[in-house]
Amino acid sequence: MLLLTSFFFLGCSRNSPITTTVVTTLPNSESLFNGVASVKPGESYNVKFTVETSTMLSVAVTGTFQASGGSGNDIKVFILSDIDYLNWSNGHSFSALYSSGQLTAGNINSTITKSGTYYLVFSNDFSIISTKSVTAKIDMKWSQTVTNTIVTLITQ
Repeated sequence: MLLLTSFFFLGCSRNSPITTTVVTTLPNSESLFNGVASVKPGESYNVKFTVETSTMLSVAVTGTFQASGGSGNDIKVFILSDIDYLNWSNGHSFSALYSSGQLTAGNINSTITKSGTYYLVFSNDFSIISTKSVTAKIDMKWSQTVTNTIVTLITQ
């Protein structure tokens, strides 16, 4: 917490104001996914979310996932911007903020620095036969700055 105080005593009248500005940074979080998703062969399970960096500071997507089903007990997990999601979903090249590769389990810790729409994707696009069950707990965390000004009147 940052505390800024201004004193105005020189040449002041009888009632002297003291202005105090209190700047506080508050942690915030939002659950993007907490549970189990069933992902059919050749398909994906997608979670759309929005980031606004003018009010959200130090945005990070964090969590864990674990897949089961099929011979490999595996899944691909991505965090994609809206443009990269569109390219990925149409089979074109894309750039992911996070890409797990084909894994059974993993941890996500990815920062997001630009405002926009994003997608958390559990992809089973590589499987032609097996449905995958994905157990995950994934949150978006950020800080928010709150500024309050307090004016105190001192009477002499």
